[in-house]
Amino acid sequence: MERQWKYKHCQYTAIACCWDCGLGYEDPGYIECVLHNHYWEQINPTYDKGCGLLCIVCIERRLSFLGLEDIPVKIFSSIIRVEEKDNV
Repeated sequence: MERQWKYKHCQYTAIACCWDCGLGYEDPGYIECVLHNHYWEQINPTYDKGCGLLCIVCIERRLSFLGLEDIPVKIFSSIIRVEEKDNV
């Protein structure tokens, strides 16, 4: 599958940041999540190098751009927590 977006090197000053929007990994608003390798390979900002960070919003944008829906993710670090039951 040919990707339609252009990749650019991180031009922001943060040591580790989202490849697309520049949100710093250390920013309190950065939500770390993991998705299956099959999906990551389709949106990986560094192609086959396996590295590169994307924030959860930019992950959503890239998956949506490809027309993918209902992708399971696991959220690891954030000040918020995902509840399994409807306790909200």
